[in-house]
Amino acid sequence: MNRNHSIDSIRGILLVLMTINHFIWLTGGRTVIQVFSLQPLGQVGAAEGFIFISGLMVGLLYTNPNKDRAAGGLYSRSWQLYRYHIAAMIVTFCVAWLGMQWVAQSEFMFTSTFGWFVGEPLQASILAAFLVHKPAYFDILPMYICFLVAALGW
Repeated sequence: MNRNHSIDSIRGILLVLMTINHFIWLTGGRTVIQVFSLQPLGQVGAAEGFIFISGLMVGLLYTNPNKDRAAGGLYSRSWQLYRYHIAAMIVTFCVAWLGMQWVAQSEFMFTSTFGWFVGEPLQASILAAFLVHKPAYFDILPMYICFLVAALGW
């Protein structure tokens, strides 16, 4: 199957909405535009919608008669994303740990965001490696990895 440009258009719109929301949050505020951009599909945010549509696109692209080639591509991509996810978590938690060591006031922020990693780092790390524990802001990529792995079985 060739790429479906209408699905890619929906992905593009969701990327624009994610960008708008992140720029607004970086400036520390809320605006009227977020009435339309924050959860454009009901209780599903733009990030979750983007990952779902991307998973759908992967399923459409990789379900072809040549199952071995498709499985190789899906496995390779899911393994690559898994490594990126683990690397991002390691970097984030190292920065958080250094921040808590150098700036005592930052401990509240990191504890509220990554509480289990601060309190039980070994258990949280093991469960995060198996994509069972997803700390705040780390829930989107594991969902996409699971979509890719699920597509392997089809």
